[in-house]
Amino acid sequence: KHILVIGAGVIGLTTALKLCEAGFKVTVVATEFAPPKDAVGGYTSVVAGALWEYPPGVCGRHHDEVSLERSKFWSLESYNMYLDQWKEKIPGVSMLKSNFYFRFNLDDDDLEVEKMNALRENTLGFKRGLEEHRVCDGIELDLDDDIKDA
Repeated sequence: KHILVIGAGVIGLTTALKLCEAGFKVTVVATEFAPPKDAVGGYTSVVAGALWEYPPGVCGRHHDEVSLERSKFWSLESYNMYLDQWKEKIPGVSMLKSNFYFRFNLDDDDLEVEKMNALRENTLGFKRGLEEHRVCDGIELDLDDDIKDA
C-alpha cells in the first residue's frame, strides 16, 4: 500500500517514519518542508513542536466522553512512542522536566484528580505536590498565596 501523509511538521514526519518502518510506501506532501528564511525560531511548525499533554488539557474540556477516551488513548500511544524514541536517542527527541502550578487545590476538582492519577500511572517520573516541585537545587521559589497546588 501507498500512504499519503499531509504535513511535514513533527507529527507528519513521525507518522511517515513509523509507517515506513511498518513496511508501507509513504509520500509526504506539505506547503513547506523547511521554514522560510524569515521564519522566527527556524521550525517547520512553531506551534506543534511535539509538545505532549494528557487530555483534557489546555485546549479545553471534552464534552463527548467517547472523544475524551479516544484522545486519552492517542495521547498515551504518542507518549510511549516519544519515550521509545528518546530511549533510542533519536536525534531531536527530548524529554524535559516540567513544573505546573495551580491557583486552586487540585483535590477540589474530581477531573483534575483523575488526570493526575492517570499521569502518575502512565508517565515517567511524575510527581505531585508543592514540596516535590523545585526548579533545581539551590533555587528557592517564591510561592505567594496565589499558588495552591503543583
